[in-house]
Amino acid sequence: MEIYYLWSTFKSILNTKYIALQYTEDSNIYYLFAYDNNILYKCEIYKNIDFLSNEITHDWQADKLDFETNYKSKANKSDILRDKEGKQILRAESRPINSTTVFTCIGDDTDIGNGKEIFWDFSNDDDLISVPSGSDYKRKHIEFKFLDSVWIKEGTIYFHNTLKGSYLDFYIVCPQGNYYLDNAGQVQQATQDTPIVHYGIKIFMQGNCPMGDELNTEACSQAIPSNYKFWLDVTVPNTDDNSNGYVTLELYRIRSVIL
Repeated sequence: MEIYYLWSTFKSILNTKYIALQYTEDSNIYYLFAYDNNILYKCEIYKNIDFLSNEITHDWQADKLDFETNYKSKANKSDILRDKEGKQILRAESRPINSTTVFTCIGDDTDIGNGKEIFWDFSNDDDLISVPSGSDYKRKHIEFKFLDSVWIKEGTIYFHNTLKGSYLDFYIVCPQGNYYLDNAGQVQQATQDTPIVHYGIKIFMQGNCPMGDELNTEACSQAIPSNYKFWLDVTVPNTDDNSNGYVTLELYRIRSVIL
């Protein structure tokens, strides 16, 4: 089955179905197409309308600019992974193509690995934030970020001298002024730093865990943009003045050093 669409609908199908864009061209027209099993989606974008005899009311120039700026360089690639011998590759893993596995206890700042350490120590007042009035708990807030988009795979929590009732929460946060999708899939602009994923929800800790408590999953998260940041909140009883710990993240990223 062949279906023809104007550019706005055609690119929406590409972005929704994650299918590979292909094109050919002549001096006047881009001929775009994409396959989804037995469905062939097609679209044409005029590069030059001077050769047409009838009057054009559609804004072809905007379509041309959008395609050439945002899509053309990514088109005409195979939607099937193959090795250098042409053999099809079947990947049974969550690691994105061209990324590498990285283990880290620190975020980025001006370089990879020179940011905020994912570490807490209740023998000092570093990173303390307020908790609801009258609470029998206190909390440390560790905020960190990465220079590139990352995919979180797993993590391990190490803690020492931790009292009963202690716990941590881990969030992915859209900074104020940036954009995120709400639960209905609608684009929203954050009016303040807004947690959009509660990745670890009240993970309890008690005693000592020097070998680490692993949080395992079969698949990685979606790509987390580099403009987003991460919050780790560690909450302990007010009587705790001795516990400490840290988190090791297993994640995927394109770069592990800046070359």
